[in-house]
Amino acid sequence: MLRFLGLWFGLVGWVAVGGAIPLSVESVPVGVDVYLGGERVGKTPFQTNLVPGLYTVTLHKAGYKSWTQEVSPPAKVWARLLSTNSHFRFVERFKTGRQPKDILFSPDDRYLYISLLDAPKIEIYDLRTRRLSEVMIPEYRRPYKGLVEGVFTPDGKEYWFTQMHTQGWIFVLDTQTFTLKTNFASHGNWTKVGEFTPDGIYYYVSHWLSHDVTYFVVSNYTYAGRVKTRGVSPRGLGFSEDGRYLYVVFYESGHIAKYDRQNGHKEVSFVHNGGGSNGRFRADYGRQIAFINNLRRNHFVVYDLKKDVIATRVPTWVHPNNLKLSPKNRYIYISTRGPDNPKGYLLRSPKNGRIQIFDSYGNYRLVEEFEVGNQPIGIALTSDHTHLAICNFMDDTVEIFTNEGLYE
Repeated sequence: MLRFLGLWFGLVGWVAVGGAIPLSVESVPVGVDVYLGGERVGKTPFQTNLVPGLYTVTLHKAGYKSWTQEVSPPAKVWARLLSTNSHFRFVERFKTGRQPKDILFSPDDRYLYISLLDAPKIEIYDLRTRRLSEVMIPEYRRPYKGLVEGVFTPDGKEYWFTQMHTQGWIFVLDTQTFTLKTNFASHGNWTKVGEFTPDGIYYYVSHWLSHDVTYFVVSNYTYAGRVKTRGVSPRGLGFSEDGRYLYVVFYESGHIAKYDRQNGHKEVSFVHNGGGSNGRFRADYGRQIAFINNLRRNHFVVYDLKKDVIATRVPTWVHPNNLKLSPKNRYIYISTRGPDNPKGYLLRSPKNGRIQIFDSYGNYRLVEEFEVGNQPIGIALTSDHTHLAICNFMDDTVEIFTNEGLYE
């Protein structure tokens, strides 16, 4: 059952003084002009006290797109202004639970599903009401957390998400009632990425430490078998358009493997990608290619599905952590988390991450990049390509943008 968490404009802890209540405004970049009801009142960071009411806050800076929002103090306002030549405009940022790992828009584009690595729950954000709610995993699956990624069934009625543990678990959420229908063992060690076959009959999921992939019958949630791999630390999965072949990309060994599902999952191809850290497999069936990000090598590759060879390598910024395709496959979205902290990659990066967007119809030209929060990972796009959302792993935030210029 959903539990509501409140908004980024948290009201807790503020007390009115003399009838006035506080409003604070922050921005990236700083030094942005702040307008209240059309009147300039200062620059960010800005603080004031106001009488209760509804106020229009506008942020403006030469060379950047303006941003406007109505607020009712007490409120904390935060905005990221993008340059005037950007294809995107910032909408809002909100706080999440600890370590948001992945995000995904619901099939109707109303809700944003958020997997949390350091909390025993997922969160669901309603874009209409701007309310954030939570769905806790059952008590008997705690205190362990480690919720990784999720995917919707082809009919959109269920949301399946994974728990990373030495004994992994798969959870199934009813998207109409927002309640958990069931959960079951993944039959693998350190469960990672799950995907449905094109016909929606089977669900396949990778396991980081047992170096295998297991699969399940979707209709009755039953375990159906295992694919033992030669590669080390399987991560992203995908399928051929007809569903016959399973593709697996490996993080530690850097391989791209292909298995024949009609022939006992026999390995039919095993391609090395020049080193480890492959992440996601995203197919474009129309052109018979797939895109795979490689975090360690700072590039993504274009993989020829007909010949089972790497056709092209495209450089990115530091540590491309996730890859998504726009709805018609023209644009390649990459979240680059930035350099590791010298004391360990699990600590905050010394630099904030970036979103990079490449035009796959234009010789993979970089058409846009802009800074976001610390260690961005998850990328979500609405089905009409009007909204982009990203989650910042170390900031515990989600940022949402509107697409104003990238058309397919």
